[in-house]
Amino acid sequence: MSQRETMVNTKLQCVLHHLTSYEPQEDGTSDGTLAMVEDDTVLHKLHSHIDLMLDRGGGGGNSGYEWAQNVGLMNFVQTVLDPSIVSNPKNTGTVAFAIKILASVIKYGETIETFSEDKILVHFLVILPSIRNDPSLASASLTLVKALIKDKAGLHWIIKNGLWEKMLLPCLRSPSMFVQREGVDLITEVMLLQIDTPHFSAMVKDLLIISDKFCELRQHVNGVLSEEIRQSNICVLNIFKQIFLQTLGKAAVYSQLRNVGDISTRLLSIIKHKVPVTSVTRASDVLILNLLHRFQEKLMGYGIFEQFLLDSLCADILSLTKLLLENGYIESFLRSSVNAHKYWRILVNNLKESKNIDITSVESILIIITGFQLTPIVSLYRASLGPIFTACPEKEKVIAKWNEELHSRINIKEENKNETAKLEKQIQKILEKDPVEALRLTVLCISSIISAADHLHLTTAVTVFQGLSFILISHNYSTSPMSEHDGLQRAVIDGLRILVEKYNIDWRKSYVSVCLMGQLCELVKIPGISTQVKVAILKAMNSCINGFIPPVMSMLVNSERMEENSVELMGKILTIYLGDTEWEVRDSALELLLTSNIIEIDKVWNELEMENLPVRSLAAVLTEGEASVRRSAINLIQALFVAGKYEDMMVNTMVVPVIQHAAEDTDDEVRAASLDFIRVHIQGKLNKRGF
Repeated sequence: MSQRETMVNTKLQCVLHHLTSYEPQEDGTSDGTLAMVEDDTVLHKLHSHIDLMLDRGGGGGNSGYEWAQNVGLMNFVQTVLDPSIVSNPKNTGTVAFAIKILASVIKYGETIETFSEDKILVHFLVILPSIRNDPSLASASLTLVKALIKDKAGLHWIIKNGLWEKMLLPCLRSPSMFVQREGVDLITEVMLLQIDTPHFSAMVKDLLIISDKFCELRQHVNGVLSEEIRQSNICVLNIFKQIFLQTLGKAAVYSQLRNVGDISTRLLSIIKHKVPVTSVTRASDVLILNLLHRFQEKLMGYGIFEQFLLDSLCADILSLTKLLLENGYIESFLRSSVNAHKYWRILVNNLKESKNIDITSVESILIIITGFQLTPIVSLYRASLGPIFTACPEKEKVIAKWNEELHSRINIKEENKNETAKLEKQIQKILEKDPVEALRLTVLCISSIISAADHLHLTTAVTVFQGLSFILISHNYSTSPMSEHDGLQRAVIDGLRILVEKYNIDWRKSYVSVCLMGQLCELVKIPGISTQVKVAILKAMNSCINGFIPPVMSMLVNSERMEENSVELMGKILTIYLGDTEWEVRDSALELLLTSNIIEIDKVWNELEMENLPVRSLAAVLTEGEASVRRSAINLIQALFVAGKYEDMMVNTMVVPVIQHAAEDTDDEVRAASLDFIRVHIQGKLNKRGF
């Protein structure tokens, strides 16, 4: 062992000795309080250091456990976990620290038998009732359990000593949401490790009892107890959701769960009563996963895809949708059904990988769900633009054609198609009754779909893009909420931007994309739009330029014969937003200027040159109060310099002095941008001299 390692170990031993010394009272006696550590981050950093040393075996060639014994860590843990010390609430920080150390020692130990000689785990079992009610100690204990289940012996110890009942299940009733989340993750992990054993059924029964208690007591309690029971039930739903998700397309758990108890019946009983949206949404999530697992097991049984299996799945989804709508849970449906896109993709990918079953061409279930989710958009568009349809029937025909194309892709039996149409009309009637609620649900619908953008099928993404484009274009009409509703404006613009970024939607996928840039420019004319909407517009423009670069950039530029389809307006927009009163807008405008080769677009550049952009950019570096804007201005100056927009004399007399001044800025990123420009400037000079 090196001299440095010896010094570190000695210092650690001194710290441990200090932590186990008692805090004296004024009369010189002790009340059992250990030396106090005022700052919890000190113990956190110390634990991180110990964890690293255990991983390295202390640096002396020994195992982590041997090093822990040598420096006194095991004695420290055994001392601190004494019941008399644990019972003192003032010692919570040190006790939690000791439990985390024990978890780290076990994590880097060989087998659990190594720790039986120390009797520390027996000590832990004795104090378990005292620590599970304290959120800090419960969280540390969950870390210990997580370390224990890394091998079969540790998992067996947990089951044998009843930590499932004594530690894990009680976490679901913890007052700490953080402990509840940790408990859900750990319970899920333990159950998945026990999925092929009799213990799995017993664990499922315990969770179902908690869910049943929720159903039984919900009507008879209120206040804090009611919310506590509800949160426990949500935790149970989260556990089932995780079990379903992690086995989707891999393992058959539907039959195993069904043999223990009918989850569907319990969840449906929750939905049929008036409970908060969050509970119904989570229950609906689990029900959708349950249906997918039933479909999965039938599919595995046949080994190949059969149409009647899809018809059955679609019928189940339609039944669930109808139930949610009839009980007034349209919001829960919109929230949870979006997740079906994610679940379906996971199912398809895993089935192909693990079972060699390919159902990538089957889209009907997604088309049905997408149709329901787009109903609020269609309804809002129709309600706001009804008078316009009379004057301009062509617009109504476009919407009808889009809707018809969506439904033409549904490949299921006629009975399910008819039920789908009925439910869509039912959603429309609900929305027509309350325009304000319809607007709120439309924003919710758009936000939910976009949150699942990573999992959308390309056809679905294009369909949603078209729907959002129709809403965007409606801003021209005073009857449309798009002309005045801030939340709808942001949801639509951000939704279009994300879809363009993720799916590279150009005119070949959706022709309405060719007018997107023009419509974004037109939005600026809306009086009183918020700062957030301005920023959203600029970001969406940025994505359009990136997404529509050649071979289709010409469609955006040469638009003399195509109204509202060009970036020509960008010059005027940017000159307005570069002088906006809000720094976020100015910063976004500068970032847009830097995108791709924007300065080379003559019609945009001519507009900006008239506004003396080169000089304004230099002034921004000197006068802007926000560091991010100064940084963006320097990046723009560099782009202008590289594009040859500064004459040599201007570079020497204005540009270089301004950049040198910025190199002494108080902000790191501004200084970094300045140094990068200086590098480019020097490199340019060397190139001119032939170096």
